[in-house]
Amino acid sequence: MLLLGNEGLSQPTLEPVFLLDDDISYRFAPALSHATGYEIRSVQCVWNDRDRFINPVQDEEIIPYLGELAREKGIWITADWDSRTAHAKLIMAENISVLWVHAPKGKALRGLQELQLLSQVIEHVYALVAAARSPVYLRTYLNVTRPRLDRLAGTLYDSKLNWERVPLHEHP
Repeated sequence: MLLLGNEGLSQPTLEPVFLLDDDISYRFAPALSHATGYEIRSVQCVWNDRDRFINPVQDEEIIPYLGELAREKGIWITADWDSRTAHAKLIMAENISVLWVHAPKGKALRGLQELQLLSQVIEHVYALVAAARSPVYLRTYLNVTRPRLDRLAGTLYDSKLNWERVPLHEHP
């Protein structure tokens, strides 16, 4: 199912659905949807009636929405690295996958860097989630100028997170 634009979904889907958190530019959703053919939405477009500065959409609303919408194939894309510990129970209860866009310590990715990074890993993320029987936890980041994608080998509860590199040199 491919829906572009700001309209809401009336029925759950079995295809992976991406939802960009409000810490990722909402302007990327239509561009990435158009380029990939995947359903990619933004928090700002889904909750377009809310003023994000006065009444921001909380993660505790986003995660259940995506869990209900995508039936184990929802992918939350966020730059909020702390959400992996703050919302681990909710993420796991709602059976959603997560892609953390990770910036080097003390630095933030600029908008175009985020767009470039997402455009280079999104097909791999889609393929991993589509093939998985359970949620997938991923992080992506720039290593100098090259994109990296890692998959969590274990659970969000593990005291030491063990990340495995996902090769990006070949098409998924």
